[in-house]
Amino acid sequence: SAAEPAGFKLLKERHAETRRDACELLGEVGSIDSLDPLRQQMLDPDQQLSQVATGAVRAVQQRTASAEQE
Repeated sequence: SAAEPAGFKLLKERHAETRRDACELLGEVGSIDSLDPLRQQMLDPDQQLSQVATGAVRAVQQRTASAEQE
């Protein structure tokens, strides 16, 4: 997705809210390339950010697994 590079850039922002938004975006449109950056966000001390990142990783994994089966 064309939005994926923008999501990666937002993951580097200072504010946790912006990074949460980026995780949500990548959860919806990210490819397998999104998994490592999202996993890094899972380690953030901000619990909400960590939870959103975890959900995004699951969403990307499910979507990419479904695409491989088709």
